[in-house]
Amino acid sequence: MHFLVIFFKHLAFLFVLFEISVARVGFVKDQSTTRIKFPPLIQKLPHGIPTGHLRPFGWHRAPDAPVSEESGMLSPGDFFVNYVKLSKPVVFKGAMKDIPAMENWQRDDYLKKKYGHVQVHVMIKRELLQKGIKKMMMKQFLKQYNFEDWYLSNIIPQEMMHELVLPTCLKCDFMKSLQEAEIWMSSGGTVSLLHSHADHNLHCVMAGRKDFILIDPRHKKKAYYVPKRPHEGTGYCDLGDLDKLNMYKFSSLAEVPWIWSTLEPGDCIFIPATYLHQVRSYGRSFSFTILWARIPNTDFSQCDPKELAQVLPLNKVPFIWTYLHADRELANRNLDQDTVRRHLLVWMRNETGLRYDVFKDYYDEIMSEASKNNRPLFLYTHTIIPNEERLDCKIAWQSVTDGNPKVQEVPRHKISDLPEGNMAYLASVLNKAHEYHGHAPDHPHHDEL
Repeated sequence: MHFLVIFFKHLAFLFVLFEISVARVGFVKDQSTTRIKFPPLIQKLPHGIPTGHLRPFGWHRAPDAPVSEESGMLSPGDFFVNYVKLSKPVVFKGAMKDIPAMENWQRDDYLKKKYGHVQVHVMIKRELLQKGIKKMMMKQFLKQYNFEDWYLSNIIPQEMMHELVLPTCLKCDFMKSLQEAEIWMSSGGTVSLLHSHADHNLHCVMAGRKDFILIDPRHKKKAYYVPKRPHEGTGYCDLGDLDKLNMYKFSSLAEVPWIWSTLEPGDCIFIPATYLHQVRSYGRSFSFTILWARIPNTDFSQCDPKELAQVLPLNKVPFIWTYLHADRELANRNLDQDTVRRHLLVWMRNETGLRYDVFKDYYDEIMSEASKNNRPLFLYTHTIIPNEERLDCKIAWQSVTDGNPKVQEVPRHKISDLPEGNMAYLASVLNKAHEYHGHAPDHPHHDEL
């Protein structure tokens, strides 16, 4: 018996050593938020070497100006008129300092205790070396992220949303086009690609420091931009290693002007849709972003001052997408004709019509996360829709084209005027996918606007 006790004590000790050796592959990452100066001091190189050669992106030329700043948050109407309508970036200084997460989420032990059970997506910090996405429990990420080259990138899980609030500038008519809210967490040292989104983006920092480089989309050709279909404005710049930029190969970057901002905790930055941007983080970094679509006919004349003054937690906000069961899915899983019509109008952004490829992107997104990994469209985690119940996207498209399979684009006004029966049919098809996905019907969901 004594021998067994000693054996199991040694076994437990070896298990702990193994766990540490697997989890902690390196040293604790640099947590400094002040060591790196930004924007950098640009110096000309000798012997005709291009400025910024083999240096990080941002050293290739001096910035033109800082991003415009506002002290605190603007009203939705002022925000729209002065910045969104003009596609002009802006920083709101100290605008989110009073939200619950600003205090609570500063401590990893708090996050581990309350949300350690939540499954999250984790990626490699340097996107050039990205090998894919890992799924793990929040507690595992918190245990190891100071030692690994990881960052958490996720739609905000439902369990965490009540501690974040909707910025005042995104209330009123903006709420009709809210797509999703995301969280980002790392131990610093993250470097994004130079990229753009089809949607507007408000990025708010809760911990650490983030440096932003922004470039007007008019210069994307000289920035070696690669568009990503089907949504206009989504893409990235193919520049190789952004920590060691090859200015001989990418010489036209010297002609591309850029503006900059450094965000501290409580600050938010508005990045207009299609704007090129790169982000670097320093220290223990935690932030959240809200994405909303560009849609025409936005009206802020009916904003209720009392509604603007109320604090609105994100779990009460009618986003189109949410995060449940460790996957991105529709926030409303009981679609009706009005909700589907709203989704289609938002999904086409500011385009004059809904193209088939954009509709297919929406359809596939709802039908299966598996379709993004080149697996069969109707293959789900636990079950497969029977052959006789499968509905091809082209058939579903006819509910939008009013029965004409040859139409490749439907004007916006026709989407608005489609018969309720057409939209109700499409809603029933999409709802069926959720039934097969194994989701219980009694999960709480948001009412759609």
